[in-house]
Amino acid sequence: MPRIQVLALAGQPQLKDIETLGVDSGEPVKGETVETWSYQLKNDMGNDFWVAITLQSGKVTAILSKQQNRL
Repeated sequence: MPRIQVLALAGQPQLKDIETLGVDSGEPVKGETVETWSYQLKNDMGNDFWVAITLQSGKVTAILSKQQNRL
């Protein structure tokens, strides 16, 4: 799913982390940008969840969720 669709469905993230990954080969090479967008959501029972969406090259590559305050 492209970044624009994530924004349309989920809105602006509460937290955004942007990293540029690259390898030093001695020559100037463009690194790959990896973004992690985080959202805090509530489920039907009122529990809070953190959802992290990872984007590489502008497309979703991973979605992770974790319930907050879970024992």
